[in-house]
Amino acid sequence: MMDMKPESISALAEATGRKPSKLFRTLKTMSNYGIVELKRERNYVRPIANATEFHIVAG
Repeated sequence: MMDMKPESISALAEATGRKPSKLFRTLKTMSNYGIVELKRERNYVRPIANATEFHIVAG
């Protein structure tokens, strides 16, 4: 799954078993934090991962 580069939110939804509307909402939130970019192309939105590794620091 890490190597997957879906062409659209629909393709990612199909691969992950999530509903496109709920997946879009999650991706929109992640986009607000800069984790993913939602690139609009022709008739679809392509999700692009900006961050693939995370380091959690408990404070």
